Amino acid sequence: MDCHYFSDVLLYNNHLVFSISTSPNTGVTLAAYFSELGDRLKEGIVTELDFGETHTAIEAKVDTVSRFSTTLACERTSPFTKNTIELRLPHDNTSMYHLRSFHEYATLATSVPLINDAATETEFSTTVGTPHVAFAMGTKYHTTSRQFSMYDAGFCITNPNCDASITLRDNAGLLRGSCVRYFDHERKVAAAATIHRVFSTK
Repeated sequence: MDCHYFSDVLLYNNHLVFSISTSPNTGVTLAAYFSELGDRLKEGIVTELDFGETHTAIEAKVDTVSRFSTTLACERTSPFTKNTIELRLPHDNTSMYHLRSFHEYATLATSVPLINDAATETEFSTTVGTPHVAFAMGTKYHTTSRQFSMYDAGFCITNPNCDASITLRDNAGLLRGSCVRYFDHERKVAAAATIHRVFSTK
């Protein structure tokens, strides 16, 4: 488990991915994948192209409830920032602009909807720490109601023998702790434990 980004700290979970890819000398990569995260299944095909500092990807996928979607993503990276534009069809109301600024010991990210409607939310997140210890916070702001609809926080610790994390999620309604203990230097044999506590919302 790596602790560089907000999603690594707060969204750590069992995530199974099987993929097959080919990358000829033309700079075009074609991959087919099958992904399982909890009870969510997803299949798709991804085509990726690189033009210098600009990376373009076209993804067609279908999820558990047989919803089909296509995503066109264009990403450009500079020494301290990464800009990504995602256009999603036919669900164009989920198209987003992502901006991530990063430093050796911190990252700051925001996601802004390209199409503003009643359901759109702007996301903010930040992570501070090292590759071994990191603290993260994230929130979502509903642009129509002008209210925060989500706020999460947590921290993780990782070393060659053990990975551990504690997160406060669901607007401080769920406290979750997880730990993975490795028994060999290659980190191939391990035991894991997870505990959680649900706080009353009354």
